[in-house]
Amino acid sequence: MVQHIVMPSEEEVPPGPRRELLQALHLLYEDAGYPGLRTLAAEINDDKSERLMGRPNREGVAGLLRGSFTTAPVWANLQALVRVLATWSHRRPDPDEEESRFHALWRAAAQPTGTQQEEADAWADDPSLYARELPYQLQGKSLSDRTLTTWHDEQRDDKARRALPAIARHVLWPDHGQGEEQHIFRNAIRLMGLFQEQRKPLLVRIVANAGALSYNHHSWPEALEGAGRTEDAERARELSRRHLPAAICWQYSADRINFINAYASDSSREWRLMRSDPVWQYLVEMTVHRAPDQLVTFLASLPYRSYMDSEAAQARAFHAAVATEYDPVALAELLDHLHENGAHLLASELWNCAARGRRPLAPLLQALRDAGRGWEGTAVLRRTLAITAQGYSQQPTMYDAPPLYQDQPSGQGPDDPPDLLDEFLNAGLVEEADTLAHLRVVALGQRAFPQFGPSRSGNFGYS
Repeated sequence: MVQHIVMPSEEEVPPGPRRELLQALHLLYEDAGYPGLRTLAAEINDDKSERLMGRPNREGVAGLLRGSFTTAPVWANLQALVRVLATWSHRRPDPDEEESRFHALWRAAAQPTGTQQEEADAWADDPSLYARELPYQLQGKSLSDRTLTTWHDEQRDDKARRALPAIARHVLWPDHGQGEEQHIFRNAIRLMGLFQEQRKPLLVRIVANAGALSYNHHSWPEALEGAGRTEDAERARELSRRHLPAAICWQYSADRINFINAYASDSSREWRLMRSDPVWQYLVEMTVHRAPDQLVTFLASLPYRSYMDSEAAQARAFHAAVATEYDPVALAELLDHLHENGAHLLASELWNCAARGRRPLAPLLQALRDAGRGWEGTAVLRRTLAITAQGYSQQPTMYDAPPLYQDQPSGQGPDDPPDLLDEFLNAGLVEEADTLAHLRVVALGQRAFPQFGPSRSGNFGYS
């Protein structure tokens, strides 16, 4: 007798719909007399009746009999094997009836099994999968909603299924959806409802996630909530906050700023950095929810070229969002990561933004002191002065920076905040209060005697 493949144990294939399908297949395999794998593969590939949907080779046949599939095998390959085995079975069953019987078993195995299936499909929340290129079979082809469904139904291998996020992004979520959001949202929500009726929760999850990582990410959770999909909305919002690519955040915020400026009647009404502004709130939302190690990658990926180009203001707005709103302890950890990665200028820029706009400032200084980084606390205090010495015309340094926020009350710029000393003393930061008081005295002296201020070369001395 030809050596045959034995039925896998329960440890290899646990009880459930998948095992029931495998048991039925092995009974049919036994009824056919355990034909050899090469014989089976040859019979399938030589069949000219066009009744067989798949053409599995020797390894494909072996994989079907070994249960080498996570939920259910590719139906086309299973159908071909079942019809051949039915033809060779000593019971002489009708191949069409056997095909129908196995299709019902296959559908049961293809259905998710609650928490276990959700855990198995956890890869659907991996943001990197949505940025991948399409499978080579689909590149250059016209794609539609049906492409997503077909790939889901035909590709049962877990590795092949990981192309679904990229397919969903290309099919449903264009790179720029301005003016088309409502149409895009309606179509995506319609598909999610259809997939839910078809018991395809993986596709529901992928469509929602693809929207969360698309250009339309900001309005997508609200659209889901409006459709009664609260749980999907919360997951989409959280995914955007923590993993939305920096390039998409940059483009979206730039478009919002340009939109505001386009409708401003004069330059005084152009967008300014204000805590109450929706654009500012968006920048905060897309940065402060990320862990320090992720935020380093995000800031380094912002697609600006230098601080001197036309995009410098937008770049500083992102930095200010982090510097003024991030958790104090996490901000100190973020600066560690920046220094380790050689981003010393960016670290300095963040301290600059924190000194000018973070209020209260005491929690940050306390976190630095507790971490044994008092020197950075002093660096922050120096930046609160914003020295504006007269008598020299070089480009402003970080000390000469204007107020971070445009909605500060007149006369309360960051160079003379009336409450910082009291704030430090009330927080028990006596050393920091003393340092600030000393730095103010030095700054007043420089203003009174500008000839001792910074020279054009940036060194202190006679102008």
